Amino acid sequence: MSQTPGGAQPESPPRGLPALLCRAIAGLDAGLAGAAALIAWFAAGSILGGGLWFSRLNLAAAPFFGDSVFTSGPGWHTAVGAALLLLVYSLLGAAYGLLPASREGWLNLMTALGYAGLVHLCADAWLWKRLHPFAHPYYAPLAVAPGHLIYGLFLWRFPARLHRLTLLLGGRDAIAALAPPPPAVPAPGSAAHDAAAGLSFDPDIAQNPASLHSVQSPSPGRRVPESSPGDGSPPPSSLE
Repeated sequence: MSQTPGGAQPESPPRGLPALLCRAIAGLDAGLAGAAALIAWFAAGSILGGGLWFSRLNLAAAPFFGDSVFTSGPGWHTAVGAALLLLVYSLLGAAYGLLPASREGWLNLMTALGYAGLVHLCADAWLWKRLHPFAHPYYAPLAVAPGHLIYGLFLWRFPARLHRLTLLLGGRDAIAALAPPPPAVPAPGSAAHDAAAGLSFDPDIAQNPASLHSVQSPSPGRRVPESSPGDGSPPPSSLE
């Protein structure tokens, strides 16, 4: 590595992924987990509705296999349909990660649930009809609404996934762009806790606690002069 004239080595260029890509990956991660939970709900909801658990997953494969998905059982069509739903909802999670929305506290929850509600409306108006012209009744709004609610709850995990993945994959700029952690609460009895409580704090005493004892108690063998109470006369000299 070449050195500068002063002998110091030049700073190495920052490595790692940029912040925007880290956000997309974190959203993809949260969306993938939410998509898996959504597929599980599709299967469970079909059973609760008195149908076959693989019916909705088979219909998701209709763009590739056509009308044959209506007569097929669990198998290849089911796997392809589940993979397509995983891909679509994972990409929707990546898009969610790029939104310039608030990720703080309850606002993060409202943003995740609001985005899931928007996905629910768009799927009802466009996605199911794109799968097959007769697939829409199988994805009735009230039947798939709990699945999209679960999907939104998984998107709620986005800030935690972003922090973890940025520390793992991001560069210095991406890590510096992370939100600072909440301030730590000082432990009771510590100097910071006493200062926050409005107590007086002397750094000399903190560095040498023995000096506090020496100030408060006189040294052994030293007689403290007594003053005459009430007469206003000066204390007797030590030479007397």
